[in-house]
Amino acid sequence: MKYCILLLLAFLLKCQDYKPGVNQENRKETTIEGTALNFKEGARLQTDSVMYIIDSLSGWPEELDHKKMIVKGILKTRKYKVGKLEKISENDVIPPQVSSIPANTEVIEHRLLHAEWEVLPDSTDDAINKY
Repeated sequence: MKYCILLLLAFLLKCQDYKPGVNQENRKETTIEGTALNFKEGARLQTDSVMYIIDSLSGWPEELDHKKMIVKGILKTRKYKVGKLEKISENDVIPPQVSSIPANTEVIEHRLLHAEWEVLPDSTDDAINKY
């Protein structure tokens, strides 16, 4: 009987840690068509509705920036909530578009792992370039 109660207690404590929509991750293989963009934070792929982070790529090669691409990889989607950003020191600058985000706003991050890409033929004079 004690063993059953301990199991039930462990199960209930584990379920208590689960919060829908908070710090959850999903992964699946996918192929996405979009525009390659370089940001200070690294390479991105922009579709009509979503900006994807290209994992482990600090930037697209210069000749690929702003080209239409097909990217294959493992899509990692993570949901989390952001807290209110505050300055650590007086010299810190928080951009207005970031400081106006309310605390506990849900964010969905789309990251492509192990990405392989092709430039679409209409984006370049050459045939499809594979990387």
